[in-house]
Amino acid sequence: MKKIFLILAAAVVLSSIAFGEEIMYVTSPDGLRVRSEPSLSAKTINALYYGEYVLVDKIGELATIDGITAN
Repeated sequence: MKKIFLILAAAVVLSSIAFGEEIMYVTSPDGLRVRSEPSLSAKTINALYYGEYVLVDKIGELATIDGITAN
C-alpha cells in the first residue's frame, strides 16, 4: 500500500513540474472552502481539509479578509 501511495505522489509531483503547476498544502486547521467564484459571497462548492495538497494553476490578486492580506 505504501508503494502505491509513493508512486501516486511521485506522479503528481512530476506532472505538476511538467505542466508548470505548484503544489501547496492546506495549513488551516479548519480547512478551506472552495467557491464558485473568487468572492466571499459566492456559493461554496467543495471543501479542502487540513493537510490536503492542491495544484496551483494561477495565483490571484491581493485581497484582505479578516485583517489578513494574501493572494
